[in-house]
Amino acid sequence: MKAYQTHPFSSTVGSQARARPAFVVLCFCGLAFACGDNGPYEPTKYDAVIMAEKFVLDVLRSPSTAGFPASSTEYDITYKGNNSWTIVGYVDAQNGFGAMIRSRWACTVSSKAGTKSWTGEAVLHN
Repeated sequence: MKAYQTHPFSSTVGSQARARPAFVVLCFCGLAFACGDNGPYEPTKYDAVIMAEKFVLDVLRSPSTAGFPASSTEYDITYKGNNSWTIVGYVDAQNGFGAMIRSRWACTVSSKAGTKSWTGEAVLHN
């Protein structure tokens, strides 16, 4: 005995079968328009945390083993003005001997106004 999956539109007939795909296309187009570019890029503190984590990965011995906090509430985030932040947090990663250790770190990141270009420097405190 064979099993077949039915097409989601196979049970509808007539104009309803044609209306559903059109509705889906209209919803998708509306969503794409609503999520479009609404002006120049304005970095947020969450963007700054993501970028700081990337700069921290650059200074780790074993970046593929890194584990950062799941919530931004575990970071100390200070806005310094002019699209610049100082972020302090921790990372769990393997050291040179293969042991998992927790290291505190501090990173200063800056975003060039109106762009998604970031600069930063991270320092580990073991």
